[in-house]
Amino acid sequence: MASVERKVSRIGNSLGVTLPPEFLRESELSRGLRISVCWSLAGNGSGY
Repeated sequence: MASVERKVSRIGNSLGVTLPPEFLRESELSRGLRISVCWSLAGNGSGY
């Protein structure tokens, strides 16, 4: 499993996380596809 750190950004009136092109190619994700996401908060060791 690969790992990449991303920054939360403003996208329109929302907040979002962009995904690198190589990840999108390898994962075959497409617009409208529902996904499940696991995360941890970088820098302070806490997460969900």
